[in-house]
Amino acid sequence: NPFRIVINEKTSLDMGIPDYCKIIEKPMNLAYIQKKVNDKSYETLQEFVEDVDLIVTNCLKFNDHPENPYNIAAKELRKRFKKLIKPVVQSLTKGQS
Repeated sequence: NPFRIVINEKTSLDMGIPDYCKIIEKPMNLAYIQKKVNDKSYETLQEFVEDVDLIVTNCLKFNDHPENPYNIAAKELRKRFKKLIKPVVQSLTKGQS
């Protein structure tokens, strides 16, 4: 899963993408999100949603060609995440209107 890979200055050099950290200001990955979930670092569901969205946004920014496999995977991740998170949000907001 490409979204679990931690990309920093050292790993970006090792991966042959030395400009990654110059283009992407705030890297995010699923491993970091998992750690934040395990550590109970998220104070709101919105913070969690924003981190997942940041993965997608970063990927689309760095891999901007629509036929790039990472671009395609990022769009699929966004689509699946929206489908999974929708009932969670609905259950939390039920009766609040």
